[in-house]
Amino acid sequence: MIHYRIAGLGFILCCALFITTYAQPDSTRGSVSFAGYIEAYWGQALSRPSIKEENRPGYLVSYHRNKELALNMALLQASYSRRGIKANLGFMSGTYAEMNLAHETPLSQHLFEANVSVILSQKRDVWIEAGLFPSHIGFESAIGYDCWNLTRSILAENSPYYEQGVRIKHQTHNQKWFLSLLLLNGWQTMRRVPGGLGNDGLYPSFGHQLTWKPNARITLNSSSFIGDARRPIPVQSGPAIYVSESRLFHNFYGIIDFNQKMGLIAGLDCGLQNQDVSGRGKEFWFSPILIGRYIINSKLKFALRTEYFQDRGESVIANYNNLGKGLSCFGYSGNLDFEPFPGALFRLEYRAFLYETPWYESNLSANFRYNMITGCMGVRF
Repeated sequence: MIHYRIAGLGFILCCALFITTYAQPDSTRGSVSFAGYIEAYWGQALSRPSIKEENRPGYLVSYHRNKELALNMALLQASYSRRGIKANLGFMSGTYAEMNLAHETPLSQHLFEANVSVILSQKRDVWIEAGLFPSHIGFESAIGYDCWNLTRSILAENSPYYEQGVRIKHQTHNQKWFLSLLLLNGWQTMRRVPGGLGNDGLYPSFGHQLTWKPNARITLNSSSFIGDARRPIPVQSGPAIYVSESRLFHNFYGIIDFNQKMGLIAGLDCGLQNQDVSGRGKEFWFSPILIGRYIINSKLKFALRTEYFQDRGESVIANYNNLGKGLSCFGYSGNLDFEPFPGALFRLEYRAFLYETPWYESNLSANFRYNMITGCMGVRF
């Protein structure tokens, strides 16, 4: 029922925005555009075939359903713009929203973006933006069509996909430099909730993004976050308990297109968590990643990914089997993309994780490996 209510609300708001825009006088009339994206997938775990697993490991929030045909994302967006003003509104549904926004209110779980921007300096192209917007961290998006791989990397799944706050952004006229400064409610959260354990809701968070594009083939990006963030603490029974502690985080990545066919992405996430509540002091985690892509022709693309993630202090990933150890693993994947028409994409991916300590353990055996295969079909319009 909630899906129908959200869809109805989104349709009404978009129609109201459209009608209001074209009912205004010519001096304030702007333009409205609409876009959408739908992506369905099938996931199959190749490890532990005798056990009925409904979900993949909990550190994956996209394409997390197992042995089931599911909808990862259904997205409808509306954008309004006129001189000096911009606004964006997007509603979504699917297993991505169900998993990644589970801690938000029921209505907020279906919001992809809702923001307004006003220009501060037309000469220098300086804007101020407020509301809910995609994260300034990382090279991967929640929209699969924009990513080189079918599934998201571990570092992307465990860093913000979205943020709520205000930011000032500036892009140079030659398009080579982009800078933004952010004041946020926290680490991937729409609201600051006071009370509970730690510093939850007491202080705002800050961030920056600096992007340099010396030419059309090279992109270098630096993004940071400093502020309060929720950390999961596993318990013997029931869901994990979350506490809020101070976090310092930095993301760096570079994208290089060697030619029209070959490209490379190199990235590194690193963070420092001040775990005051547990009394363990400061914990460090990091994750390097390397992705290569080869464009076979206008319809076929192939990508390889290798990554490593180490979070032994459980700063961002709790150990779900209560073994008292955080996640440390190496991963690799390969995917083939087929785009028969512009905007329509079929993808197939094989992915494996190799763990330093057994992620799954029973009285009979310990599993140091997790294998899975995923197929999806997406349409952008």
